[in-house]
Amino acid sequence: MFYKKLFKTSFRDIPISYTEIKGELLLYDFKNYENFIANRIYQLRNQKNVTAREMSLAIGQHKGYITQIENRQNLPSIQGLLYICEYFNITPEEFFADSTNPIKSKEIYADLKDLSSDQLDTILKIAKAFKALNQNSIQ
Repeated sequence: MFYKKLFKTSFRDIPISYTEIKGELLLYDFKNYENFIANRIYQLRNQKNVTAREMSLAIGQHKGYITQIENRQNLPSIQGLLYICEYFNITPEEFFADSTNPIKSKEIYADLKDLSSDQLDTILKIAKAFKALNQNSIQ
């Protein structure tokens, strides 16, 4: 998602960030990381209906911490990202997933576990109908 695969190259001579895995060179596009993290925090924070200041203080940071991340002036540390995920009650995997609303997706998934097969079939039909409606409205 955030890297480009490069094959057998002279990129090793260029001062960029890369990692070699199984003979493939992975070039990291840090601007995409920065944008994704900023946008994702903004999206999740708005879904939870809290201010950046409230969230910053709730995770034990200074009042402008989340604002700096959303304005691309700062990136969270790994520990900071874990606190952010904990605040939203999601895993880091869910944070980086393509879901537009991982908080509700997690809640729906938890509720689906207790349904019968017939009930799941009905839910699946409804979800497919909504997906078709969304695709038709885009066109």
